[in-house]
Amino acid sequence: MMIQVPLNKLEEFRTEDLLLELKLRAITPILIGGYDTETYHKELGLREPLRVPSIKGVVRWWARALIGGAIYRKYRVFPTIEVADEYVSHLLGSTRSVSKIAIETRTDYGQIITFKRTDRKITAQINQRPIKNKEGRIIDFGECARLKLLFIGRRKYLSGYAPGTEFLLRVYRNAVDDMSDVEKQLAVFSLILGVFFDGIGKIISRGFGKVEITEVKCDDELKELEERLRRVFNDIRRNSERANDAIERLLKEAQGKADEYIKDKWLSPVSKLSQKPEMEVLDEGYFNYELINKFYNDWQQAVIRISRAFLKASWKQHLSMRPRSPGGQLHTWILGLPRSQRRTGYFLLKKNKEEAGRRRSPIRVTLVRSDNKLRPLLFGFKTCEWDDVIHGRRGRPQLYHFSNHRPPQPVYALAILKPTGHIQQPPWDINEVFDAAFNFVRGLL
Repeated sequence: MMIQVPLNKLEEFRTEDLLLELKLRAITPILIGGYDTETYHKELGLREPLRVPSIKGVVRWWARALIGGAIYRKYRVFPTIEVADEYVSHLLGSTRSVSKIAIETRTDYGQIITFKRTDRKITAQINQRPIKNKEGRIIDFGECARLKLLFIGRRKYLSGYAPGTEFLLRVYRNAVDDMSDVEKQLAVFSLILGVFFDGIGKIISRGFGKVEITEVKCDDELKELEERLRRVFNDIRRNSERANDAIERLLKEAQGKADEYIKDKWLSPVSKLSQKPEMEVLDEGYFNYELINKFYNDWQQAVIRISRAFLKASWKQHLSMRPRSPGGQLHTWILGLPRSQRRTGYFLLKKNKEEAGRRRSPIRVTLVRSDNKLRPLLFGFKTCEWDDVIHGRRGRPQLYHFSNHRPPQPVYALAILKPTGHIQQPPWDINEVFDAAFNFVRGLL
C-alpha cells in the first residue's frame, strides 16, 4: 500500500532536518558550465542552475583541509589524503557509506552577463547593456588571462550570472544516522569556508565566482553558532577595520570544531602519516592569508587587477624588466600548471618525455565586500607536493624550464628573483618560492 504525504507535510519534515541556510549574492560574474559549457543556452532559452555536486566537492575539500590541520595539531604529523578522507567519510560519506548531510541549491535567475570576443578583444554586456568605465569607454576584459583561455578555439560568446545574482544553499541532516553537534558544526564551517574563500563556479582562483554571504540561518540546536556567524559577516560587511578580526574568529572557531571532531576518531597507523604536508591543511603554520589594505570601486577593476597580479609579464614590469627578458628565475610555475607557450615556459618531463599535468595554484584571491567597496583577500596553502614535482620524487615527473636563451634546466637549479630584486641562489626551500610569489601577488593587487 502506498502512503501519500501532502507536500506541505514534506516541507515540514525537511524544515525539521535543516541544519544551515545560506543566502549568497554574487560579487563577480558566476560562470557555470552546462552541456555546452554555457550558463545560458540561447537556443533553448534555459539557464543552468547551481549544481549540487560542485557544492559537495567544495564542502569535502574544505572539510579535508580542516581535518588535516586538526590531525597535525594533535599528533604533530601530517595525514595523507587517504587518511584524511577516512575521517571525512564518517561525515560526508564515501563509496561505501552514505553522507550524513544533503545539500539543496536554488538560483535566482536574474541578469545574464555575456562576454564576447571581437577583433582580439573581449568585452562584456549585461542583458544587452555594454559594460563601460567612468569615461564611458567599453572595458576590454582581454587582460583576464583565464578568460582568454576559455575563448581558445571558435568560441565567440561566454555567458554567466551577473553580479547581484542571488543563490540559496541549504544543508539538511540525512535520516540515515544521528549527528552530533560537533559533526553538524563541522559541516556548517566546511561549507561556509568553501563559499567564502573559494566561491562558486569556474575560474574562481582568478576573481570570478566570488560571493558574499548575506544571511545565515541555523537549526534551533545551533542558534548560538548562528548568532556568532551573523556577527562575523556583519563585521566584515559594515566595518573594514573589524573585518580582519572577524575572519580570524571564523577560522579559529572552524579549526576548533575540527579539533573536537577527531578526538574520538580512529587514527590510521603512523606509517600512513608524513612529516611534511602532502595535502592542504588548515593550520596557521601552513595556511597564509592576508586581507589586503586596498579597495576597488567595482568588480570590473577587481577582476582585472587580480588577473594581472598572476601574470609573469606583470612581475617583470614590477621589477622594471624588459618584456622579452628571461623569466625563469621568477618561478611562476607555483601559480599553477600548465604554464607554457610556443615551447617556452614550464614542462613536466619523465624519462625525457613530456607529460601533461594540471596543478592548481596554492595561492588564490577572493574578494570581500566591506564598507560598500571590494577588498582582496589573499590566501595560500603550503604543501610538499610541489617539492616532489620539482625534484621528480616518488614517481612524479620533474619540472623543467624551457627558454629561448639557454638549454632546458630543472627549476631547482634556477635562482629565485624576489619582488625586492634580491636574488636567492640555489639550493633553496620550496617555502621561499611560495613566499616570493605571495609577495609578488600582494604587491600587484
